[in-house]
Formats: sequence, C-alpha cells, structure tokens
Amino acid sequence: YRKANFGQSRQVRSATEWGDLPQQLKNRLAFVHYESLTAAHPEFLKAMTLHGPVTAAESTSSDMLSSALASMYPLGICKQVEPIPLSEDPVTFSGQPLQTVKPSRLKQLFAEQEAELVDLRRIRDEALDELYQGLRAQGTRPQKKFLDRYITSRDQARSIGNELGDLLTDLSTNEDSQDGAGDQIIAAVALAKLQIAPVINLKIPFGGDNHNDSDLTQEAAQTRSGIGHIANLWQRLGQANLRDDVNFAMLNVFGRTFDRNGSGGRNHNRYHSVMITFGPGVQGGVFGGATREGRARNINPNNGEAMNSGGILAANGLVAAGATLALTLGHDQDRVRERIRDAQFIPAMVRS
Repeated sequence: YRKANFGQSRQVRSATEWGDLPQQLKNRLAFVHYESLTAAHPEFLKAMTLHGPVTAAESTSSDMLSSALASMYPLGICKQVEPIPLSEDPVTFSGQPLQTVKPSRLKQLFAEQEAELVDLRRIRDEALDELYQGLRAQGTRPQKKFLDRYITSRDQARSIGNELGDLLTDLSTNEDSQDGAGDQIIAAVALAKLQIAPVINLKIPFGGDNHNDSDLTQEAAQTRSGIGHIANLWQRLGQANLRDDVNFAMLNVFGRTFDRNGSGGRNHNRYHSVMITFGPGVQGGVFGGATREGRARNINPNNGEAMNSGGILAANGLVAAGATLALTLGHDQDRVRERIRDAQFIPAMVRS
C-alpha cells in the first residue's frame, strides 16, 4: 500500500497498483462506497437497476442503468440506441434481453474476405448501380427513395466493416484467452471509435468468488490484473483519441466481507461495495468509505468525505452513484430525475 492522489486535495491509502496509474487517469478516477443491498449472484439484474428506480424510456418499468444511460444519449450520433454486450453477463434494454456479441465473432464477421467473394460483391454492386442509374431517370419517387436508402446503408456497412477489421487486429488468437477482458476492451474501443452504440457492456474480473481463496492469492492476482485492464483501456482510449469522449464505470452485485471466513477466503457482503468510474466529467477521488467491520459509511455530497450520520445514507449510495454517473456524462439533474426516481447526487464527483 501507499499514499496516492486521485484528484482530490487529500491523499488516500491505496493498493500500490492504483498509485502506479498515470496521474492524468487518477485525476479522473473515482471510487464510490455504498451498500449494494444484494448478496446473491441471481440478484445481479436487481443491482443493475439500482433496485428499481431506473426506468425505461417512455415507460415506468425498471431498466438497467447502462441501458437507461444509452437511451438518454442524443439520437443520430450513434448507429444504434441499444447497448452492445461483449460479456456473458445479462443485459436488457427496455425489459428485453440483448444478445452477447463476442469479440472473436466480430473479428470473424469483418475479417478480410476471400478474393472470390470480393468479386461477387463487385458484380452485385455493378448491377445495383446500373439499376439505380436507370431508376434515377425513369423510376417513381418511392423507387428512388428505396434505392437511395439501400445503397447508402450498403456503403455505410462496408465502411464500418473495413474500419472494424483494421481496429480488431489486436484481438487474441489464443482460444484460452479469447473473448476475455483484454479482447473485450479492444472491441469496446473499436466500437466506440466508430460510434456504433452509446454504451458497450464488458466485464473485468476483480477478485472472483473467493470463498475458498485460503491465502487470498486469487483475489490479489485478479486485483492486479483488473487494474491492469483499466490501465490498458486508458492507453487504448488515448491511442484512439477518445479520452475526452468516453466514460468507464464498473458496478457489481455485492462486495466482500472484510473478515475472512473459516476457509481463509471472503464471503459476499451486502453492506459494502464500490463503484469505480473515470471520464472527462469525473472529479477523481474517494467518495464515502467503510467501517472496520466492513460496512459502507454515509457520503458528504459536497466534499465526498465519509460521514457517520447525515449526508447521503450508505443504503442510498448505489442510487446516488448511478445518478451522479449520469451527471458526469453531461445530463442535467432534471433529466436524470426523469429516469432515476428519488435520485440523489454527489456534486463533489462532477468535474466543473
């Protein structure tokens, strides 16, 4: 452990790997302590709806936070409104499940095509272009409109496919590591670069289900690799010139107990978890904290410090974390309250 500065005026004690991250990233990196109020794996979707206050667009039914944030994005900037799930964790949009898109499958879809297929595509395009030219001179207005739409979408799809193929060249060819967090990060940055979807869901392992992790070796290794994945994401966003355009946030269904169990590992903890986030609108720092017994503390919304009483209650911290994340994306409080009922905010976490 060592002292590190995450953008606040005070330093905090952190694992060495957090302190080793680039200072520009640490200035935008925030940790929000809260009570998840869930302690079982099947409650994942409940936690991702912040226990119900997140609503779908034009509906009062619950929605996942990531999907609500996607639907709040301005229309027309991205190719689609729905999030793209790159991991196996379930993602719903307006109550409907979305299909996982594996990075390796993306690469297969947009890999360089064989010469024979390219020739067939050229012949088809020439025939369509000839048909289009004829209809431009003699066709009806609906016919012209239809072909305009078709040819525009054909060219757009080809352009996207060619660019994706180039951006996905770093994906793993090792089947044992294929589609893991590293590949998901490569795919996520590529999809963000092409503005395919406003939200991309991925999974970074951070400790695992370590009930029987007798000496916490697995937890330590996944913590180091998890921080490494965040550093990798930051680096790739820089290479793609996206650091001022992309936010990252990680929520989980529960945290871990501070005390170790009889097997040496740590059990599920409904009373303490942490959201990790970074982005251009995020003021880095630690918001809230935890007791020695492993319970989240209240949050002073004005400076982020932990409180024993008053402020944002630890039990409301999950909703506050999600609502404040929406503020860091540029939405105003009224807009956020339309989609997150009873939203509370942590102004200290929003970069002015």
